[in-house]
Amino acid sequence: MQNDVHLTWRTIVTEASGAFRKTWAASPPYCLFLLATTGVSALVPALTACAVGRLVGTVQSESHQLGGGWSFAFWLSTALGLLLLAACCKITANYVSTVLSRRLEMQMSHSVLLHLATLDQEFFEDLQCQDKLDRARSQPGKTCFDFMASSLKVVAGIAQLVSILAVLLWIDVASSLLLAVLGVPTFLIHQRLARLRYQVQRNNTTKRRWTSYYLKTCTSHLKTPTLKILGLFPVMADRFKAVMNELAQIDNETGRKQALAHAGEAVILVAGLLASASWIGYQTFRGLLSVESFVTYWVAAAQFRSCLTTLHSSAALGHEKLLHIQELRSFFTEAPQISPQQGTDPERLHGRIRLQNVTFSYRGGRKPAVRNVNLEVKPGEVVAIVGPNGAGKTTLVKLILRLYNISDGAIYVDGFNLRDLQLGRYHQQVGYVGHSPIDFEATVTESIAYGDWERLRHDSSRAKEVARSLGLDEMIAKMPAGYETKLGRRFGEYDLSAGQWQKLAIARALAREPSILILDEPTANLDARYEFDLLSALRHLAKDRTTIIISHRLATLRIADRIVVMDDGQIVDSGMHEELIERPGIYAQLYQMQHCDAA
Repeated sequence: MQNDVHLTWRTIVTEASGAFRKTWAASPPYCLFLLATTGVSALVPALTACAVGRLVGTVQSESHQLGGGWSFAFWLSTALGLLLLAACCKITANYVSTVLSRRLEMQMSHSVLLHLATLDQEFFEDLQCQDKLDRARSQPGKTCFDFMASSLKVVAGIAQLVSILAVLLWIDVASSLLLAVLGVPTFLIHQRLARLRYQVQRNNTTKRRWTSYYLKTCTSHLKTPTLKILGLFPVMADRFKAVMNELAQIDNETGRKQALAHAGEAVILVAGLLASASWIGYQTFRGLLSVESFVTYWVAAAQFRSCLTTLHSSAALGHEKLLHIQELRSFFTEAPQISPQQGTDPERLHGRIRLQNVTFSYRGGRKPAVRNVNLEVKPGEVVAIVGPNGAGKTTLVKLILRLYNISDGAIYVDGFNLRDLQLGRYHQQVGYVGHSPIDFEATVTESIAYGDWERLRHDSSRAKEVARSLGLDEMIAKMPAGYETKLGRRFGEYDLSAGQWQKLAIARALAREPSILILDEPTANLDARYEFDLLSALRHLAKDRTTIIISHRLATLRIADRIVVMDDGQIVDSGMHEELIERPGIYAQLYQMQHCDAA
């Protein structure tokens, strides 16, 4: 069971005012339209009850009088006009609500994405943050709008109840007070159900993520071959079904509780209406009330019951959405430890990197992933990092990128402590290719230009120049529309192999014209012929820029000026290829294994 969320009056006021401000900012004119239609709709029920009562009174008193037809026509037209007005207000409100909801959803989702850009890498890797992230992505704008709309309905409902209750009190005080008292237990029922629905939805977040995982796994073109060969489709399907059954059982139990609660609410309301109706009928039978008052009371009482139900449902929905808004605010209050805008502007870097006693532990990690690392990389030097899986190689380069804050020690770039540099400006001078490149759904030109989007978005010639320097022209020429081919399986017209995506990722990194280039397994998915061509190009393109390469392939390592060997989070050896193969150690073992495999 996850931690519950509680509301205080302060949080209610804070979250409510924030939701109203966001909705108003989405479109002030539409907000005014919604307020106007809601206000008019609030007065219609009481006026309709009075008009119907007067209509009946006119029929009763003036049916045999000359000219009575004019009064009848007036009150009939008034009643029908009020019904038409209510219908027009509802249609207008529905349209305005749809437009506002969409605009707010667009703005809030955009805000979520922008806030994600500010968060540290550790937030995305923390398993405890995944449910919070999933809830933040789940229609944040609709949540805010639903709360705002529910709040307006509550205000309108109160206005309706007050106006209707005034009509009822004018006819009979005792029975009207009885109807008013019925609102207390029904209100408590709806508030209890609102919290129940919120808790169920919140606690089921992880299960919903599991169902999404199974569906994506079984429909991914990269994973379906493995599932077919291993016969795992039935396993995934059965596990999906098991989780869905759990969700269905929870939903059924929730539905049962809601049905019982609504049944109790109905009994309370019907009993109250029956008691008040009996009393009004008795008063009319004794001649203490006119038929007009009797009809007006019945119409108003029916409207009262409907308004009371709507009011409580709106208040319950508002309560439920307010709890979700508070969760959304907790996401937006997630603050990065690494601020991208603060610090010294490094201007143009030369690429001298020095690590001094660097130690780093992941959040919740039992031992450091990197321990007491000392390393210096000269400007323009090509350094390769090798080591077994889990040695800390990728973690180390991510520390140099300052995706994490180190636990101890210091990293210096051109003499600046990395903590003191303005991170955004620093990243503008760094090219990076991860071991799992992103397959952007975009044209070839755009995919390369993403490396320096602000500069290259309108300069396709530079993107083509980078592609040619890496020998990608032949590959791109075979695509349907060349550089304008839309890539990707989801929305594109041409999909690439893993090696081809990796080539574009390297081009994207070089398009940035970085002072520091970091490549994590850049040739892992490349064939031997293109690997040779790429390494030759890289050796030329790496000139005058500091380059750090993580690789297990000896052909890649040979372009390095120096090779650094890591194991268990530490640097255990370094030197040239010829030196390292002569010394007993991890690198010599790696060389012997690959040499034997090649033989």
